[in-house]
Formats: sequence, C-alpha cells, structure tokens
Amino acid sequence: MGLSLDSFTHFKPIVITNFMTEQCFSNDNWASLDQTLWNFAQKNDKILRGVESVEEQVAIIEKISVDEQIKTLKDTIQNFTKYRRQLRKLTQHYEQADILSIYKTVKKTAHGKRELLLFNRNFLMARRIEILSSEGSVCVAIGAGHLAGKKGVLSLLKKQGFIVKMAN
Repeated sequence: MGLSLDSFTHFKPIVITNFMTEQCFSNDNWASLDQTLWNFAQKNDKILRGVESVEEQVAIIEKISVDEQIKTLKDTIQNFTKYRRQLRKLTQHYEQADILSIYKTVKKTAHGKRELLLFNRNFLMARRIEILSSEGSVCVAIGAGHLAGKKGVLSLLKKQGFIVKMAN
C-alpha cells in the first residue's frame, strides 16, 4: 500500500481496516462516487447536508471495543486475498444494482453489530430524509448496504409513505 506502519500509530484499528478497503478500490472509478456527487452538487449550487454527522460516525466507532477492532484488522490482514475477493463480489453486485445481495453481505459481515452499524443508522437516515424532503426536493446518497432489507432505508421510507423507484 506504500505507507509505513508509523503513519497509522494514532488511528484506531477500524480506521486502518477502512483504509485497507479504500486501497483495494484505489484504481476503481466508483470508489470516489461520494466525492463525485458532492462536487456535482456544489457545481450546480445545491444545498449540501449530511444524513449522518462525522460526530455520529465517530460515536459509532467508539462503541466498538478496541479488542474487536483489532480482531477485525487481524482477520482482514490474515485473509486479505479472501477479503479482496469479497470486495470484488460486492463491486459486481453494485455494478448490477443488486442492493439485496449487497445488504446480505453487509449484514453477514456486521455479525453482532447489525443494530449499531446498520439498523439504528438506517432508521436515523430515513427519519432525516423525511425531514429534509419536507423542505423541498432532495437527492440523497447513502451507502448501498443501507438500502435493502426490512429495516433498510428504502423500506423505512416506503412505510413513511414515500414512493421509492430505482433511478436508471
């Protein structure tokens, strides 16, 4: 990956794991989709807001013990080929707009942290989307793993009366 271990001495293990994931996609165009959407919105003078704050995301990380984070990091390093294969499979699901398969993979890998990493956040994001949309037309970008499932953002929005359609 081209960086010294010393570069990571002040980061939590989960941040290092996420960095490794990003490096797996460093040559893929879609890895910067969030930034592309953000830049597009800025260029078109759109109001930019998040459905999650950085502080909320940090609070989630804080709820995962360092021991669990270390275990995940070790598993990722020790099984890196398998991990990379799983990421490629996720990429294929993404390119095929197969949000159900993405959700199933994310749900499976979240293990005992599904409520923390998925379901609680989905509820919060759906609620915030509802609030934002009451102010006018909105375009929302969230991780594909949050979309599908009974407790997914799309299902929660439908329950709130939204008409949800896939964009082409």
